[in-house]
Amino acid sequence: MKSVSNLGKSPRIPKNSKVRTGPLWQLNLIQQSTLPSRLLAFSCRIRSIIPISIARHLFIGTILAIVAVLLAHQSKGLLVGESADPETLNSIRRLAESDPRVETVKKALTMHFGLHTILLAMDLRFRKDLSAAEVEESVDVIEDIIRRHHRDVKHIFIESDSLSSNERKISHE
Repeated sequence: MKSVSNLGKSPRIPKNSKVRTGPLWQLNLIQQSTLPSRLLAFSCRIRSIIPISIARHLFIGTILAIVAVLLAHQSKGLLVGESADPETLNSIRRLAESDPRVETVKKALTMHFGLHTILLAMDLRFRKDLSAAEVEESVDVIEDIIRRHHRDVKHIFIESDSLSSNERKISHE
């Protein structure tokens, strides 16, 4: 019969054994040759070295760090003021050039101000035979068409050219 004072204590391990500490069931697992039993025994030994609360904190901290890096990568373009993607820019150019009163789109620049807010600045060249009222009407139509097709474009600035500076001088003489 075992004495009451030995209850709950680790059994004595012979000096020729490979592992000298830990409960008996861990020793039996380590001495077995299967990989799962060795991993289970190793995890039990790690638990005794690193308390569970520290391991949990490290795990949660690692997850938070990974999420922070992913969010920073995703929102970097919005923070810096990234331009709209080339497909959107080409679509805006085609919409503006679809108006018969527009000769060409000289420049079309975009910039994100937020997730769903894009600024558009365009430099258009209108036909030479248009009046100021017709140019103004054309600008209103182009803005409406762009806003209908691209809901994220909230701010539109259009600069218009109908005559070059040399043509203006000639027409005033």
